[in-house]
Amino acid sequence: MAAVESGLGVAIVTTQMARLFPQRARSKTLSSAPKPVCIAVGYRTNRADDKPLAVFIEELRKAAPALA
Repeated sequence: MAAVESGLGVAIVTTQMARLFPQRARSKTLSSAPKPVCIAVGYRTNRADDKPLAVFIEELRKAAPALA
């Protein structure tokens, strides 16, 4: 989100995540739902104790059943 807020990036977020959107960033609702995408994650085993990475992977696991 830092890249979005600084003007260097874009993001597609769910309605639930929109509340966390930075104040300085502009949001726009898509006119139609995008086609489903496949997301895969890989990480090095020596980073298994990396807290931000663990949180990200857990969020993906939580979201997966809702998208199936």
